[in-house]
Amino acid sequence: MNLEKLREAKPTLRWKTSQYPYSEEVISQCEIALEEFIRNLDTLGDPLKSQDILRCVQAVVVKFNKLDAIYSFIETVEREDLCDFIYIAARMAGLDTDEDITEKWRDW
Repeated sequence: MNLEKLREAKPTLRWKTSQYPYSEEVISQCEIALEEFIRNLDTLGDPLKSQDILRCVQAVVVKFNKLDAIYSFIETVEREDLCDFIYIAARMAGLDTDEDITEKWRDW
């Protein structure tokens, strides 16, 4: 898995320069959550199993549920950015699906 490509595609990089007023605290907490997600996917080992990838997805989605409960920052654009990033990362890790893999756990 190409972790550098994932790191370069994090939505928080765009959010830092967007027109929306994200606080440094929100960006920092989101960066931490996304980095942890990438690391978790990277440490799964071979062969990767769908249920292991989905556990990583669940963990990051639940983390963003908590962050949104605190900061109330996830609107349509952020939701789409996060879902796309999580989906792409899971596909890069080997998950083969076209479904919304975040919906089951997502409150935002």
